[in-house]
Amino acid sequence: MAISLDRKSIVTIFIFFWTCCTSRAMSRTLSESSIATQHEEWMVFHGRVYADSVERIKRQQIFKENLFIEKHNEGNKSLGFHKMRVGDIEPNLHWRKRGAVNNIKNQGLCGICSAFAVVAAVEGITKIKTGKLVSFTDGCHGQYDEKNLDYIQSYGLQTEAEYPYDGKEVRIRGYKIVPPRNEEQLLKAMANQPVAVGVEGVFTWECGTYLNHAIIAIGYNQDANGKYWLIRNSWGEQSGEGGYMKLKRDIVTLLSHSLSKCVGAKII
Repeated sequence: MAISLDRKSIVTIFIFFWTCCTSRAMSRTLSESSIATQHEEWMVFHGRVYADSVERIKRQQIFKENLFIEKHNEGNKSLGFHKMRVGDIEPNLHWRKRGAVNNIKNQGLCGICSAFAVVAAVEGITKIKTGKLVSFTDGCHGQYDEKNLDYIQSYGLQTEAEYPYDGKEVRIRGYKIVPPRNEEQLLKAMANQPVAVGVEGVFTWECGTYLNHAIIAIGYNQDANGKYWLIRNSWGEQSGEGGYMKLKRDIVTLLSHSLSKCVGAKII
């Protein structure tokens, strides 16, 4: 029995065949060129150091996958390892889906957005390190993120269920400040935990030099509208998308909507 195909079907089959051949060719190129060596060079160039061999193997696999994607997007042209901006960073991340983000909270009339953001970061890293997601108390006094972190480092946090009674405290050993106006560094920080972020433009929709709100960045992804940061706010479930918001990434000129120019991020 003869099988007839129209022109559209033939073109579709050709495209599928070409894609498969191209993918196999790239795969051979990647395996032959020693991914381990390229990753090592990339690590040295970008100053990356991993906690242990498990983390290193995980990041090397992500590096390999991202290298394949970049080569494909560049038409299989040769790319130097220094040109890969986030070679070992996952293409998308959602800490809530990984169980490291508590339910939405509402700061109400308290001017404590920074406390909510910092406490959320502590809750996240506690879950990642111990496997337990605990809700800590936030307090009701506005401060800069650094002062909140200094307080936790010195005096610890009480669980929300036990406050104001004497209960178990959680202290942090320290924290790091992510360089401002650097989305690549923020991506690297978020690969390890949710990150407390300060933003400007929430109330005036203009980006200036004064940070006027603090949030917790819990992930990143992209959709039909482009790349975005996923954040958890502290204004209750009625705000944004059930208490969450998306902020566009990689749009340097649109300052009022971007974390790239109006940001001060802290990682614990």
